[in-house]
Amino acid sequence: PLVIFPMVIRIIMMVVVPFYFFSTFPAEYVLGKINGVTIIYMLCALLGNVVLWTILNKSAWRRGRMSYESLNG
Repeated sequence: PLVIFPMVIRIIMMVVVPFYFFSTFPAEYVLGKINGVTIIYMLCALLGNVVLWTILNKSAWRRGRMSYESLNG
């Protein structure tokens, strides 16, 4: 549970790393501890996380593809 961590670690786990959605979010949702605003905020953070990692992935792929060399053997 993220409740035991300081606020900075909780924000990192909720926004930067989607750990919150796999560990704490389902339990808090079932127990009714999450309101609608929190759900919308977390879904926006998750969407932002997906966009961020997609951009980083495409950038790394392009950089790797530009430096790739192949030899016919």
